[in-house]
Amino acid sequence: MKLIVFGIGNVYKIYHEKIIKKNIIAYSDNYINVDTFEQKPLIVPAKIKEWDFDYIVIFTTNYFGQIYKQLVNELGIQEQKIISFLDVIDNGKQMSLQKCGEYAIRIIEKMKWLRVLDTSAFLSGLYYTREPLNKTLGHNIRIDSLICRESKLYTIYNNLYSKIYNNQEDILSVYDVILIINMLKESKLEYGIKELKTLILKSRYIYVVLPYYSDGMGSFTNSIDLQSMGEIIYSEYEEFGKCLIIDTEYRLLNVKVKIYTVGHKAFEAPDYSLYKSIYVGEYGRKFEFAQSDSRGRNIAEYNEAINEITALYWIWKNAEEDYVGLCHYRRYFCQGRTSDTEEILQEPFINAILEEYDIILPQVNVLLPNTKEQLEKSVDVKVFGEGWKIITQLIKERQPEYWDAFEYIFNGIKIYPCNMFISKKKTIDRYCEWLFSFILDAADAMDISRYDEYSRRIIGFFSERLFNVWLVKQELIIKELPILLLD
Repeated sequence: MKLIVFGIGNVYKIYHEKIIKKNIIAYSDNYINVDTFEQKPLIVPAKIKEWDFDYIVIFTTNYFGQIYKQLVNELGIQEQKIISFLDVIDNGKQMSLQKCGEYAIRIIEKMKWLRVLDTSAFLSGLYYTREPLNKTLGHNIRIDSLICRESKLYTIYNNLYSKIYNNQEDILSVYDVILIINMLKESKLEYGIKELKTLILKSRYIYVVLPYYSDGMGSFTNSIDLQSMGEIIYSEYEEFGKCLIIDTEYRLLNVKVKIYTVGHKAFEAPDYSLYKSIYVGEYGRKFEFAQSDSRGRNIAEYNEAINEITALYWIWKNAEEDYVGLCHYRRYFCQGRTSDTEEILQEPFINAILEEYDIILPQVNVLLPNTKEQLEKSVDVKVFGEGWKIITQLIKERQPEYWDAFEYIFNGIKIYPCNMFISKKKTIDRYCEWLFSFILDAADAMDISRYDEYSRRIIGFFSERLFNVWLVKQELIIKELPILLLD
């Protein structure tokens, strides 16, 4: 390995005995007045490119970033040719981890992050318990950890981490920041990059440290496409690695997203701008202050028969957002697996999903003995028979190419329930054009006055299943999420 050492000041004087001198072919510094140093050529920075070398090793702490940028921007040195003195000295790895951890703590303090996911249990190298960490920060934080199944973490670290995950799919929470530091070291590089690309669903911010050099692999500070993961709002070169803060929330900032929450009575909507309440039925018509399905272009008079489908029609004819969703006043998409209201779907989680998927749907429900018989047993048998006859006749007449899908869904056992979704408005427009080509005629053909209040909603119950009939013939990439049911 042929090295050029840049910087022969105090840091070099402290650590020069810990480097293999035979690997050094030359020295360089911004302040020189001699031609040699330690019996090797001492060259001005402008001459570095004339030499045949493997790496330039920067020996400084306070001016590391300044020199790094000088080499790249002014002298045209390739980034993969620049490494830190911590990469080549004895015990440099341990020193790098220590400095990296201390710097991460300062960033957490500055950004005032309260919910932290520490990948590879990096901070366990600095602390056993949370109390001294909180004391250093000046505020209390919740800190969880994600480690590889092969990694070992001693029981004592339960005092530091509230939750320790072995698989990112088990992560229940959304965090202020995810620390991705030691995961991008050495043999964990490939695994770490994969985690980095998928963990953006779990946090507003990602704090990443990219090492300059790792076990002969050379520098990879520029080998990862970070721009696709979010906006880089902080970038600095330190002696232990390139430090970045990625804000994932920017990803769809130019795209309007609104989830319409349907309710037939007063309810407390989630306190997020993502959600907009829309009232249906008598309540929607009674109160002028509320957004209701009776304003704008609407079919509010059908609500008793077709349930939240009147809100769906309103969205179709009146909403102007690029992406729209529908949920219920006590049913919400959940980004975790708990009953905690903090797990209600939020940005940036939703934004990242919609970059990879066409539609978000609830997890599949299994209806036994099959979809048709389950519905038949849940309502008055006569209303079901009347509704079944009308719906099947209209499908055959108006949407004959969907008859096979209709039979598939109603003879099967799986459906996406509750008419809940989030997708592009154009996608939902296509569904509405299909559904409303016959569903109001079905409602008009029914005399529901003879039946109990629940059974009167039969056409609405059919509509819930008809969404699935339409779905099975679409080329949509689906993301399933659990439903959070509130009391």
